[in-house]
Amino acid sequence: MTDEQIEHCIAQVDGSFAMEGMSLTEEDKKVLRRFAKGEITMEQVIASAREIYGHSNEK
Repeated sequence: MTDEQIEHCIAQVDGSFAMEGMSLTEEDKKVLRRFAKGEITMEQVIASAREIYGHSNEK
């Protein structure tokens, strides 16, 4: 993906979040850029989200 395509995808995700009253943080966008470029794995994305937002899906 080109940088332009990545930014377009991030804008689409942010728009979807906005419809739910949420938004991506700059940290979220940084992680998504790194994932899109193949610099990190999905497991690392999930670990980052858990670190930032906590373990809200755990019982």
